[in-house]
Amino acid sequence: MLPASADEAAERFGNTPAIIASGGWALSYRDLARRSHEVAAALAHRGIGEGDVVALVLPSIPEFVVAYVALARLGAITTGVNARLTTDERAAVLAIAEPKLPIATPERAPGGGHDGPSQAAAVTHAWSPGTPFCVPPAPGMIPRLISGCP
Repeated sequence: MLPASADEAAERFGNTPAIIASGGWALSYRDLARRSHEVAAALAHRGIGEGDVVALVLPSIPEFVVAYVALARLGAITTGVNARLTTDERAAVLAIAEPKLPIATPERAPGGGHDGPSQAAAVTHAWSPGTPFCVPPAPGMIPRLISGCP
């Protein structure tokens, strides 16, 4: 239902902003649909599919929405992990959820942040453990989640 709604909104509203980031740049409905298709294809290529649990360890940023719609396209199960949790609380949630893949910003990546050496490269440069891919970022899109790009 969500993927169909995103595609319909892209047709109906085109370049109208769907999301306006805190920095002021806008992601249109058309861009949201296109980016979510691209991210879904990249995730599918790396083995994410129907029924797989993927943790979104992200603050309220446009990439959260793009990833959420992309995962819905694949039939994956998303589990949102509150961005305001402490490192220990995030680790506990992830241990319970047992995601096939966590998608995180570097400061929220498992093993990153204030608790020692960051494992962000393993998370932000691989949507599947150890397997980099590139989905070129949209203008203004934060590249830390659109990883592997030159």
